[in-house]
Amino acid sequence: SARYFDELFAEVKETESLVKRFLSFARPLEFLPEPTDLGKLLQETVAPYKDSGIGENIDFCFEAENLIAGVPVIFSADALLMKQALNNIIDNAVGACEGIEGKIKVSLGLSGTALTIAVSDNGRGIPEDEIDKVFTPFFSSKPSGTGLGLPLAAKIIDLHGGHISVESKVGIGTTFRIHLTVKIPAEVAASVR
Repeated sequence: SARYFDELFAEVKETESLVKRFLSFARPLEFLPEPTDLGKLLQETVAPYKDSGIGENIDFCFEAENLIAGVPVIFSADALLMKQALNNIIDNAVGACEGIEGKIKVSLGLSGTALTIAVSDNGRGIPEDEIDKVFTPFFSSKPSGTGLGLPLAAKIIDLHGGHISVESKVGIGTTFRIHLTVKIPAEVAASVR
C-alpha cells in the first residue's frame, strides 16, 4: 500500500542521514586553520540560536571573561569546523533543557596562553556512569540520537591541539569546557580585525 511505501521511504531517508553522519565522522576532516577572532566566532555561533526560536524556553547568553574590552582573542582555527564543534555541544545543551526554563551560557576565558570556551546549561545533567561514555561514538542517551555529535566535536578540538572536559550533576546541569592554547605571535594577532 501507499502507506507502506511512505514508511519505507522515510526509513531509507533516515538510514541515508545516519550513513552520511557516520561518514563525516569517520573520514579525515579537511583542516584549514587561519587567524580567527574567537569572540566574534562565538557570537556568530550563538546568535542563530537566539534568533531562530530553537528552544523557545531557553535563555542563551555569551560572556567573555578575563578579557580586555575591545581586544580580540585570536586563535589559529578552522572557523567552519570550530562552529560545527560548538553547534554539536550547544545542541546537546538544548536537548538537556527540554521541558524546563533553560539557561545556556557560552563563555570565553583567557589566562596567559590558556584559552577556555565553556558551554554551561541548567538541564537534566549526565549520570556519573555515563560521563566517561559521552565522547564514545554511537553512545547516546536520546532515543533518536546518533551518538556522533560529541565525538565529532572532540575530534575537531583535537585537530586544534586542544581537548574537551565535562562536569555534570544530575538535575543541576552540565558544563563542557574546550581547552586550547594561544600560539599566535602578537604581531599576527594585531593584524587581524
